[in-house]
Amino acid sequence: MKRTLAAACVLGAGLTFGAAGSASANNATINLTVGGKVVAQATWDDLHDNFCVRSLVKGHTYTGTITLLDGSGPVWKVSHSGTTTTPKCTGNLSIPEDKRAFAIVGDGNHSTDGTFFT
Repeated sequence: MKRTLAAACVLGAGLTFGAAGSASANNATINLTVGGKVVAQATWDDLHDNFCVRSLVKGHTYTGTITLLDGSGPVWKVSHSGTTTTPKCTGNLSIPEDKRAFAIVGDGNHSTDGTFFT
């Protein structure tokens, strides 16, 4: 995926994560914004260790990928085509608590990413 690194896109990405510093597992949300509009959303549900992606553009597929930054786990991917309002989710992932994770959401033309604690 091409990475959109323009400052305006990064500011418009709407990243919401747990506080930096000590391990702080929280829910996390990554909003992909294109042209000032949120077009896709990836979420991490810390209570259920569940990663979800939702395309907000009907008929346009966005894919989310999550991996642990220490390399101790596999890479999980989930895609949503925007045909329903229900996000597509991984289900419960067997991820150890308080691991730093990296997630990216995009469509091949636009993407955004962030890190958070599981």
